Parts: sequence; structure tokens; C-alpha cells
Amino acid sequence: MPAGPDAPAVTNAATKGAGATHVLHVNLNTADPQGALAYYVGNWGLRERMHTRDDRGDWSFAGYRDPVDSEAWFLYDDRGPRVAPALELVTWYRPPVIGQPQAAVNRVGVAAIGLGVPAGRHAVTPEAGVITVDGTTRDLVFDADRVVVELVGHDDDVVRLRHLRIGCSDLSESLRFYTALGFEQVAGPAPTVLAVGGDTVTGSTLSLALPSRSVLVELTTWDELVASDRSPLPFWHRGPVRFALAVPSLDSAAEALRRDGIDPGVRLNFPLPGTAIGELSVNFLRDPDGLHVELVDRPMKTKNSP
Repeated sequence: MPAGPDAPAVTNAATKGAGATHVLHVNLNTADPQGALAYYVGNWGLRERMHTRDDRGDWSFAGYRDPVDSEAWFLYDDRGPRVAPALELVTWYRPPVIGQPQAAVNRVGVAAIGLGVPAGRHAVTPEAGVITVDGTTRDLVFDADRVVVELVGHDDDVVRLRHLRIGCSDLSESLRFYTALGFEQVAGPAPTVLAVGGDTVTGSTLSLALPSRSVLVELTTWDELVASDRSPLPFWHRGPVRFALAVPSLDSAAEALRRDGIDPGVRLNFPLPGTAIGELSVNFLRDPDGLHVELVDRPMKTKNSP
């Protein structure tokens, strides 16, 4: 079976580890929400399906004691909510968005957001460089916040969220962590070459997927890292700092992670004012390099779902 956005959802597949079934959303903190919306909606055709603002958010677990004021837009490709993952654009008013995105792809954390794009739209100026994975070259461009976007040409006539490139300092350690969450390796290891200007960096990539196969995690280790910092970025740092996975049961997921020697993190309830969801229960944990990962009580949508 092919992996990635073009593969059919495997809604009845057996879950493994913590039982994560699909990627719910990928966070992208923006200091320019209108510019970000224009880029992803206006330029790439993603659709805003949900919007929320909470000016009384409790993020004291992250070290911020005052009420947090943030606003989020959930953007989807043509597959829609709970089938495809959302790109969750977030702007922070209190505390404000801080920092600048890290333009280097050979680093730990979410280094690039991968879009599958029609072949005719793939011919762009690769201003952030190019990356070649297993002989296939992808263009690297910048979004409105100077976050790296990786463009993979495909035969479909729509743009889809295809993958996350997550850099790691220890491939075996990260693979153990993501396998414990429920991912399985579907491709690789694949030789990987990053070219920026006249400089090249080599590495190796494993492609991972959850049962839904709606999006890939391309886990890459590099022969030369820009930095290997295992301290997590603040939740309101500009750029992508976290992503969320759906699990059938937070209690069962936490128990499975503890059996694997992994800290399941802290559980919180998050309101989503102005949405049909109302509130979500979330466990926040970190991967071996400090990337924030959320586990969310949220079932996979099926043909018979409301």
C-alpha cells in the first residue's frame, strides 16, 4: 500500500504502542496571521474550516502564569477535518509571538512542512534550497513567516499536506519514541542530501506513518547538525513547535507509554471557543530532542461518522 496523502485511510488497522491513529494538526505560530492565511489559503488553496480565540487560556504548565490570549485558524486540504491533518495557524497576543523561525533544515524539531503540489506548480524558485530524498528532489521555499515549506510534485490537481520533516540527533532513539506512539516505518532508510547555495549536507531519512496514512513523518538524521539542542522551544515561538496525534484513549495511551519507559507528560483540558468541539483533553509530552507532541482524545472519522 502506498504511504502518504494518496493512500486510502486504514481505519480498521490494529493500533500499536500508545495507539495513535492519525495526525490531527501541525502547529505553526505566526506573527503575521493575515500573511500566513494569504500564503496557505490564497496561494496553496487550503481551506479555513475552524477558527477560535481564547483570551483566558491557562498555560501555567508552560511557565506563563497570566491568562494567555491566542487565536487559531485550522486549515485543511480537500480531504477535510478528521480525515486529513490541519495546519493550525496560531498567533499569540499575550504573551506575544517571540523569536524567528530557524531557516536551516539540518536541525532538530519540525524543520519543514511538506506539501504535495501539482506538477505544474512545482516549478518555483527554490529560495531556501533543495532537498533530495532517495533520488527525488524537492524544492524548499519560505512562507510568509520565513518557515521552510518543502514542495513535492505529484499527479493530483490539488495541494495536500504530505509530510513533516522532523530532524533528530539520534535516529534510533527517535524511532523508538515514535514507534511507542503508534507509528510504523514505511520506507527507508533513504539517502538524503540538502543543498543550499553551494553547500551540501548529507543524511538519512526514515518515513513513518500512523494507521490512517494521511500524512507522513519523515524522520531525518544529518551528518552535520546546525545545532542539537534538546531544550524545547516556547509554545509561542514563531514557526512550528508542536504537532498533535489522535488516540482512542488518553488513559490507555499514557499506560502504554509508561510501560515503554516514556513520560506521558501532563494532561490538560483546552477550550475551543466558537467551535463545535467545545473542549479537548490533551497530554503534552516531548520527543527525545524536545519537540512538543500532543496526544488528543479524538476518534478517526469514518464513512458512518456524523
